[in-house]
Amino acid sequence: MNSLGEFNRLAKYSCPRWNPVRLSRIIYRWRLHYEAMHFWRTCSEQRDLSERYIDGEMGLNTYPWPYGDEGFANWDEDDSNENYSLVSDQSGCVVKYSTSYCAWKIFELTGRWPKKKTRERLDAKRWIQFLYEAGYPVVLDSPAQISESGHYVGVNKDYGEFGLVVWFEGTNHNDPSLVNVSTYINKKFYFGFIDPKKYIWVKIR
Repeated sequence: MNSLGEFNRLAKYSCPRWNPVRLSRIIYRWRLHYEAMHFWRTCSEQRDLSERYIDGEMGLNTYPWPYGDEGFANWDEDDSNENYSLVSDQSGCVVKYSTSYCAWKIFELTGRWPKKKTRERLDAKRWIQFLYEAGYPVVLDSPAQISESGHYVGVNKDYGEFGLVVWFEGTNHNDPSLVNVSTYINKKFYFGFIDPKKYIWVKIR
């Protein structure tokens, strides 16, 4: 399967708005994720990663197709029970949001999707607890503990209504007080630098 329309069909019927039968939704959701991962593993053109440059640094967006495609699940979002139309990834995070992107980066690094153990929402502001439940309990006491060779998720609970999570990409060579990160903001890939003191950092590896 390599048609965006086919992926959108699977995504639609995994949502209560278009499919009231829970078991059927589960099957559509499983098929959606199976096909997405199969496509990612087997289609070489999807490994031509998009590049972003900032101050001489290069950032790669490895978020898999179709999750990151602007045309995927591009209908109006509704999180009410009867008209729920949000599409989630294998970790339960809504696609094209910072949480789904960082969950993907964890899977890409470890081969295991982070999973929640409670029924609470997976808003970015709750990701300290979410990562703890997923097996990542190490929270840095300060950004000074960040190692250039390490892998971290930064959590900003005060960013917007739902918070923001970012993936650590390395120290900023032009300004050591900043770090480079990647994430999704407004459903678009972002690679840039931030002040690490505004984030709580959780070690992934």
